[in-house]
Amino acid sequence: MSYCLATYRVYDDKADFNKKAQSIAIGMTVGSWTELPQAKRDEMQKHLGSVQSVEVHDGGPGERYADLTIAYPDINFSRDIPALLVTVFGKISMDGRIKLTKLGFSETFRSAFPGPKFGIEGLRERLGVFDRPLLMSIFKSVIGLNLDELSEQFTRQALGGVDLIKDDEILFENALTPIEKRVEACIKAAEAAERETGKKLLYAANLTGPTSQLKAQSLKAIDAGANALLFNVLAYGYDVLHELSSDPAVSVPIAAHPSLAGAVYPSPHYGISASVLLGQLMRLAGADLVLFP
Repeated sequence: MSYCLATYRVYDDKADFNKKAQSIAIGMTVGSWTELPQAKRDEMQKHLGSVQSVEVHDGGPGERYADLTIAYPDINFSRDIPALLVTVFGKISMDGRIKLTKLGFSETFRSAFPGPKFGIEGLRERLGVFDRPLLMSIFKSVIGLNLDELSEQFTRQALGGVDLIKDDEILFENALTPIEKRVEACIKAAEAAERETGKKLLYAANLTGPTSQLKAQSLKAIDAGANALLFNVLAYGYDVLHELSSDPAVSVPIAAHPSLAGAVYPSPHYGISASVLLGQLMRLAGADLVLFP
C-alpha cells in the first residue's frame, strides 16, 4: 500500500498528544474503530490512517505543542489536490489550534501530476540568463489605463533591464485593455526593447474570468503572442491550475500569484504553512514560478 503523509502542529497545554494523533488518524479515515466488530476491522484496515510520529515540545504556558505526522492510505482519495486537502485537513482545520505544516506525496499520488512545464531552468533557457537572479517588475498603476499608457509603462520597465514584467493581479478583463489587445501591445513593446537592449523579456498577462472560460482566455492570449501567464491560483483553486498547466495547448510558463494566501498561512496556530500553500502544492499543480512573500 502507498500513503500520503501530513504533519500538523497542534497547540494544547493539557492534551495527550498521542491520543490526539490517534483520533486524527481514525477520525479522518474510517471514522471509528474500537466499536467495530473484528470482521469489519479486518475489512477496513486498508483504509485506516496510521500515526507515524509524535514529537512533543513544551514551550511554556499557552505554547505547549506537538508535531504529529499521520499517514493516509492513497486508496481513500482520488488523485487530485482537492481530494487530498479535504482528506488531510478538511474538518480538523476547524478543530482548535492546529496547523498543517508539511505534506509528503506518495509516488502513486504524484504520478498524476506532470508538474511545471518549464520551471526555473526553462525560464532561464527562454531568457538566456543563467548566472544571476532573475528580476521582475509590475505594472503600477494599472486600472483605468488605456493600451497606449500601458505600452509606454511597459517600455520604460523593459528598457530598465528587467527579465519579467507581470500584470498587476487586480487587472481583469475590461473595455480599455482586453487580454488579447494588451498582449499584442506589450509583446510589440518587448520586441522593440529587445532590439535596443539585446535582452529577451517575458510578459505574464493576468488570466482572469469565469473558470469555465479560462482555457479559452489563455489560448486567446497565447494566439496574440503571450509568452507567459499570471494566475491567481488560490482564488480559483489548485485543480484549475493543474488542468491549465497540464494542458498541452497552454504552451507558456504560468506564474502563480499568492493573492489570498494571507488568509491562510500567517498564524502560527491555524491554517496551512506557506511552504505547503505556496511551495509544495503550487509546484505539484504545475506553477513554473510562484510569488512567495
